[in-house]
Amino acid sequence: MNQVPPWLMEVLEQLPSEQVCRAILQQSHDDGAAAPETPAVGVEDGATWPYLWPGGLRLAADLPFLLQDRPLPRNTLDLGCGRGILGFAAVHLGCKRVTCVDGDSRAVHVVSQAAEQRGLQQLNAIHHTWEHTPLTGGPFALILGGDILYRPQYHQHLMETIALHLSDDGEAWLADPRQVVEPQLPIIAAECGLQWSHHIRPGPYSLCRLSWP
Repeated sequence: MNQVPPWLMEVLEQLPSEQVCRAILQQSHDDGAAAPETPAVGVEDGATWPYLWPGGLRLAADLPFLLQDRPLPRNTLDLGCGRGILGFAAVHLGCKRVTCVDGDSRAVHVVSQAAEQRGLQQLNAIHHTWEHTPLTGGPFALILGGDILYRPQYHQHLMETIALHLSDDGEAWLADPRQVVEPQLPIIAAECGLQWSHHIRPGPYSLCRLSWP
């Protein structure tokens, strides 16, 4: 992004800082090296959640446009939240109930802590991996995901998770910095009963929308 809108700058200031997140990540790695019998907390050792990925940042900036002329969603899910930019942006824009989830419990901890420090009672953070276990608080009228399409081996689990948690009248918006995404994604979505559409938004970035037919 060439320019971050002022309202989004306010959101970015609310997020847990990258420096703090990287310090937590480093500490957990150091503890793991000292105690190799203790498994790493999270879905992968090369965790990337401290970094603000470009697709999520562009989708966050685009949310006011995407949400205009429609009622605010009753219940919003930030799927693979990382530092929580989409969830915090949704709260800032007036969404009343926002759930941030990530497969790395360290990310969930810092997001939950930041929300509590800022008095954001609308936001809840939960540790969750893409599987068939339903999240509490669902279904969700809006599911947001930034930069969560880059590992094709998880596409099936991702689509199943969206199908499990999307409300009957809901939509999922997934942002990716690439203008071309994997061709199997619409096929997997259809196998899960979901309707897929792909749009190039200013930035540019890909906005993939999923809904029920």
